[in-house]
Amino acid sequence: MSGLKTTAVDHFESLAANYEASTGGATRMVAVHLVSLVTPSVGDSSAVILDSACGSGVVADEILKKYPAATIHAVDAAPSMVGIAKANLKGKATSAPVEFGVMPGEKLEFPDATFSHSFTNMGIMFFTNPAQGAAEIYRTLRPGGTAVVTSWSKLGHLDLVFRPAHVAVRPDDEPVKFPLPKEWEDPEHVRKVLSDAGFKDDAIEVSALPVQYGAKRKEMLLEFMMDMGGKLLIGDWPEADKDAFKKAVAEKLEQEAKEYTMLSGEPGFGLPMEAIVVVCRK
Repeated sequence: MSGLKTTAVDHFESLAANYEASTGGATRMVAVHLVSLVTPSVGDSSAVILDSACGSGVVADEILKKYPAATIHAVDAAPSMVGIAKANLKGKATSAPVEFGVMPGEKLEFPDATFSHSFTNMGIMFFTNPAQGAAEIYRTLRPGGTAVVTSWSKLGHLDLVFRPAHVAVRPDDEPVKFPLPKEWEDPEHVRKVLSDAGFKDDAIEVSALPVQYGAKRKEMLLEFMMDMGGKLLIGDWPEADKDAFKKAVAEKLEQEAKEYTMLSGEPGFGLPMEAIVVVCRK
């Protein structure tokens, strides 16, 4: 198969319109947990919050559900993502509106010590320079502030479905590659990047969070995955191979997707994921 020919920003630009669906709700499940970790301090009237690499704005959205008067800046390097976040968050803040910006996490356009809370949810590993991105998190955080950074350690949709389906259809290809550098699956790597940026080791807490990549029905889950997989994995394949791949993915989903309760409380079918959650205090 061909390798990924676009930058991370190009990739997220292409996914913007259907981004949350393409993540199978997993990123939002992580966001819900992150907000719970900093409640109630994130709702303090003096809090100024950064949602960096904001994507469709799920972290900001979850904060506003609890604290609609929160002061939030949401930024992303992909202009289309910022546009989607603006639409998703419109009218949800009850005091000052969310401030948006198109900017990479490696070059935040904010003064030193601006934020009481800084979130980078599933973004730092896609930065062109993650070490610089971590340094920017540290620089823009107030003394006494809290930064939360996440990555993925287990990708059920990739390991249980995409890879075996790909092998079944094109066994002579190179293994499926996902645009997540392997080192970011290691919690100690994430810790070290943040430690090197300035956070003291005894002020860094690392934990694992199991979530689900899922949907209400297996048919919906298949479409979400093909929307993602079609862009990442099989963009230049012949139509016959694409059709065979979709069939193989459907077969694997039938075997691997398990029932679970979605955030809405409704039943769904999901694949297991595990997030690395790193909480840093300055």
